Amino acid sequence: MALLYYMEVLTVFPNTITLYHESDGQYTRHVITNCFYYDTKQATLNKTGIQNTDTMRVIIDTATDIDIHEGYDIVVKGECDIEIDNTSESTVATSLKALKKAVETWTVSSKSTNLYGGLPNIDLSCK
Repeated sequence: MALLYYMEVLTVFPNTITLYHESDGQYTRHVITNCFYYDTKQATLNKTGIQNTDTMRVIIDTATDIDIHEGYDIVVKGECDIEIDNTSESTVATSLKALKKAVETWTVSSKSTNLYGGLPNIDLSCK
């Protein structure tokens, strides 16, 4: 039975992300396997012009126990080896700027923990 569940997790959660978790102004890099993500590219036209409203959704198997800080944590698709220099506030800002220039980043805007049912998970919405 455990093998069957493991095979289901691999099928449903085939992707990897890198989560940069913020705590007290410092960022820690975590590579998370057994997740599923998809993004939606869209734009909205309003009086002031075109506004980018891209979103991404990440679903993580609950076996991955990581605290999420909405509004601050950053998600990158795949495994990213860029580290954030936490020496000072200015080095953190410089490192974050370099990260955002090097790869597409998403900021976690909300988290939903779904612990019941046949496939428990953590659901992240990102912008």
